[in-house]
Amino acid sequence: MTRQPIDYHAPVPMPRRNAAAMGIGIVVVVVIAVNTYLLLVGNAVTGLGAIVYLFPLNIVANSALLLAAVFCTFIVMGRCSRGWLIAYIVISVALPLAAIVANLTVLSSMRAY
Repeated sequence: MTRQPIDYHAPVPMPRRNAAAMGIGIVVVVVIAVNTYLLLVGNAVTGLGAIVYLFPLNIVANSALLLAAVFCTFIVMGRCSRGWLIAYIVISVALPLAAIVANLTVLSSMRAY
């Protein structure tokens, strides 16, 4: 029976995932997906229906995304550094607000048939 040498080296620690970076990625993907869907629906709906139906829906959907992202700040807060947390908060607030303006601009520029 052969003896194996004892290895006294500590195991290499697993790299910590950055919760804020993952949160930023999730916010970006969800905002892009929801707004792409809204624009596809706006392209399918013609005439006055696009204005009456999609303008309020755009504001409500992006406001809900903004609130959800801000409430998730408490989840991200304890798992990352302060710099990443500030970046997460800025992106989670600015991206839905920019999406509201962009969608309203695109929907208002669509031709009504």
